[in-house]
Amino acid sequence: MPPRLLSQALSSFYLGAYLASLREQGFTIFVVRGQLPRPALPSDPGGGAAAAGPGRWLTPEQVRALLSLHTRARALACCVC
Repeated sequence: MPPRLLSQALSSFYLGAYLASLREQGFTIFVVRGQLPRPALPSDPGGGAAAAGPGRWLTPEQVRALLSLHTRARALACCVC
């Protein structure tokens, strides 16, 4: 199965388990406190390399919009012969 390319929310349990596994592997985890940077949002939530580029901050609404576009695109691809 190919890796998922879309962002998704993580539960507190999953995040805790993931961070614990990283610590067990010898990674150091740094906690940064303070104000987060403003999101670098793409101007078009449905397209281009800006939407798929690494290191982007997306709002939950933008994630839902991208998931909706992805679902519709897959449905259309299934109908095309």
